[in-house]
Amino acid sequence: MPYCFADNAALATHGLHIPAPGLRTFVASTGHMICSQLVDRAYLDAHVHLFGDGRWEGYVTSMALYGLLADPAR
Repeated sequence: MPYCFADNAALATHGLHIPAPGLRTFVASTGHMICSQLVDRAYLDAHVHLFGDGRWEGYVTSMALYGLLADPAR
């Protein structure tokens, strides 16, 4: 599934802490995930939580996944 402007705009809005009622519902309603969201969902399905902050997989970015790899404490 190619990236679309709406996916990136929703992630940017969330990342910048801009109030957007219904954003999570919108992201979930698109029926697809970008690669970072899919990776987090696959791990959650295997009962492995990559992020201890309880974030929803719809808000996982590729930089967040990179941060896990770059953190030597993990």
